Amino acid sequence: MSPPAPPPEGFAHAHADVNGVRLHYVIGGSGPAIVLLHGWPFSWIEWRAVMPLLVEQGFAVIAPDLRGSGDSSIPAGHWTKRDEAEDVHQLLEGSTAHLLIRTPRRTATTRNGAAVERFGRRYLSTGGSLKLIKGSVAGIRAA
Repeated sequence: MSPPAPPPEGFAHAHADVNGVRLHYVIGGSGPAIVLLHGWPFSWIEWRAVMPLLVEQGFAVIAPDLRGSGDSSIPAGHWTKRDEAEDVHQLLEGSTAHLLIRTPRRTATTRNGAAVERFGRRYLSTGGSLKLIKGSVAGIRAA
């Protein structure tokens, strides 16, 4: 395995063991949290150019590699978008929380609308917001 791509200046690589997988993520900045979820088949690096811009605007930025992507582990067997949503939940605010973020703002990109939608429906009842960029969710028509 090759070493991970260097993060933008002011960011660091980190890992967390959650939901039976080892998630890799890149983190930097301070302030309200924005979690950037990549689409398939990409990784955190999809967000590399925008991450410093969000920090300049006063946000903490967390960009995980979802299970099976980038530098996160590949679990044995099949997994679902619900599993991916639970991974992110446990990383941020679950009972095994590593980052202790209660109401982050979240965003996603292409081909991961289903995981982000499941995350939003299940875990955003106490606040936060969800932005879906160039993604799709079954049963919801574009405006």
